[in-house]
Amino acid sequence: METLKTVLLRDGIKAAITLNNDQKDWLGVLLFSAGIKGLGNGIPASRKEINNAVEFEIIPRLNYLLPTMLAIAKIATMVGLLGTVISMIGTFTKIQEAQGGVSEQAGSIGLALFATALGLVTAIPLVFAHVMFKAQINDFELRIKKTTLKFIELATTLKTPLKP
Repeated sequence: METLKTVLLRDGIKAAITLNNDQKDWLGVLLFSAGIKGLGNGIPASRKEINNAVEFEIIPRLNYLLPTMLAIAKIATMVGLLGTVISMIGTFTKIQEAQGGVSEQAGSIGLALFATALGLVTAIPLVFAHVMFKAQINDFELRIKKTTLKFIELATTLKTPLKP
């Protein structure tokens, strides 16, 4: 931020934009570009442009896999439960018909438990990862907001008119 301030004061907006565009950090480039875009219309417009960039470009990029991850976790538990139900129906059918011996019934019950375990083994890590990623995204969003405030403070404290 200090380098940006120095370049803004010394060389003007175009030089600061060039410096920003040379950065490898897509997030910084996006935030700064949005802030500069609105700055010509005042601080409130700059803040609005940054907020729009965060809400409509950055946060969707960060969240794009979370719904898929959660859906797979939920479906995995349901598939595991379905496998359990189907296997248990088979077990009880064999008991009712008195055809299956104890070993066949045990095999069907084992299959039911395996289906449940497979669903849980798939779902638990995905739910955990979803929670962790969501927490990281929330933390990242907070850092973005703090950076936005620093940019707005920088823009409001510039005493000298900026070179175009």
